[in-house]
Amino acid sequence: MACMLRGLWIFHAEEDVRLLMSRRFPTVERKMQRLLGDDYVALPCDEDINIMFITEVLHEEEDHYIPTGIPEPFHEDFQQGSFSWNAAQEAHTEKQWPMGPVASISKGKIWPLLFLFKKGFYLVTVVALEKKYKVETVRALELPQITAAFAVLEDICDFIPASLTIADVAGIAELQYYIRSAIPFGSPVNTNYHLLRMVRQGFPNKEDETTQRSPAWKPYLYKGKAKLSLSIVETVNCTLYGKPEYEDECFISGNVYCCADLPGIPEICVPMSFQNNGGPPPEISVHNCAHVVGGIKATKEESFKISCTPPTGPFVLCRYRRAASEIVPVRGFYQIKEMSPVEFRLLLQIQFHPLVGNTFWSCQVRLPFHHRGVIKSHDLKCTGGSFSLTDQGQSILWNLNVRRPRGSLEANLLGELIFDSPKPAESAENAPSMRMIPSPVAGGSGGGGG
Repeated sequence: MACMLRGLWIFHAEEDVRLLMSRRFPTVERKMQRLLGDDYVALPCDEDINIMFITEVLHEEEDHYIPTGIPEPFHEDFQQGSFSWNAAQEAHTEKQWPMGPVASISKGKIWPLLFLFKKGFYLVTVVALEKKYKVETVRALELPQITAAFAVLEDICDFIPASLTIADVAGIAELQYYIRSAIPFGSPVNTNYHLLRMVRQGFPNKEDETTQRSPAWKPYLYKGKAKLSLSIVETVNCTLYGKPEYEDECFISGNVYCCADLPGIPEICVPMSFQNNGGPPPEISVHNCAHVVGGIKATKEESFKISCTPPTGPFVLCRYRRAASEIVPVRGFYQIKEMSPVEFRLLLQIQFHPLVGNTFWSCQVRLPFHHRGVIKSHDLKCTGGSFSLTDQGQSILWNLNVRRPRGSLEANLLGELIFDSPKPAESAENAPSMRMIPSPVAGGSGGGGG
């Protein structure tokens, strides 16, 4: 179903929020009534819309829920809602607000209501959906009508002069003309303000310069040598139990960074591919200036394309997350044995998966011992790379990017450590931890015990 709007309201935010103009689309209303049947809820009048938008969206009332078991003398302490918490109610409320400017009015009966604040005006619309959704379970990102409606509101902002007031009858009449031309019968046709103005005022002469409309996320145009750069920063989070009865856990998340220093307002297309290996596809979210070619269904495939009109400067083109990975890129085995209050024997083994063992540029392992004090002396030895003491002698930094022999997928660090003086046992927050940062291909963290 294409994007259709049931109504459009523009409020002027002065000392109080006042309705500037509204437009309803009876054709869309009749179609919604036929599609939804008994689930159809008619739109309230403009006065009620104004009141509901202010009270239910802009100024939410505090929850006055009082938990069970509270004695009567203490009920007044909960009247302001600052201590109350109802998990079921909060889960329902978070789906409506404040998870972005997608809200509902009339006690949740009219959804989705979208609004945008710009130039001192609130632009409000109710999107027409072909069926009734449960607000508790639906994801707004999966509804392309909502994304398209936001784009329409952004374009309508270009129609509104910043100095427009309720007393400006001519300005409001011109605004209504542009809205009728851009959204006839509730369906957006052409929301390009510059083209609509040409149609209304007549096309310019050949000698007149016409400027290309710049998106909101590109405030100025780049002038210089064209350059396009892409980089991926990927984080591999692992939990290694080191026991056969417990299955290791691993999930991957990453960001694709883009910097498009290109003159004009170009459109770029970036191909993406993932190796699923029979597992679930990764979750993808893209920048608001981009879209996935083929829609959300295309992200379920192993390869797809992301198209966008890039903003000025670097930005995050997309984010992805894979809930489970068939392989663990880096495995670690860590063991420390106390020989005396100040003397300990350390063993750390690092194993790389064959698919990534020879593809990274650098890998660092950091072992902090802040809870034990300063390392006085040691006889540590490593089978690959080099190590050094950092953090004023309280940490060990093992660098594995120094001519690691090709084909070697395992490295060990072992030996004895002697600290200045024994320290009392502290909480687990200060226990030794391991962090590994392979770059630029992947990064990982994990630890195993034995």
